[in-house]
Amino acid sequence: MPTQIVQSEKRRKRSPLLPIYGLIIIICLYIVAYALENPLVALINKFRPGFNLQGNDIQFTPAFLMPSSDHLLFAVPIWIVFLAFAYFVVAMMTGRDPNSAKDIQLPPRTKEEKRRRYSRD
Repeated sequence: MPTQIVQSEKRRKRSPLLPIYGLIIIICLYIVAYALENPLVALINKFRPGFNLQGNDIQFTPAFLMPSSDHLLFAVPIWIVFLAFAYFVVAMMTGRDPNSAKDIQLPPRTKEEKRRRYSRD
């Protein structure tokens, strides 16, 4: 009696630190967005004079410890653009799943099976 041996496919193990790496990337992107915020405000002020981020909020801590909320909030849209770009790059690098459920062919159904399923009896 002949037997057929089939080698199973190798499954790649994911690193358990992957979510932590993602969190570190998100934080680093916000730091870059905050660093680009000041030159961007200067550029906007160059083309539209009178634009500044000197809010009226009370500063309880020194500026080197905690910047004003206006500067922090102005960096958020820049950060969101960076996140969208990073998401796009990761999606392009990952590609499509080769074992996608769309590629699985379903068995052909007979007219009798369709009739039984969709009949109102």
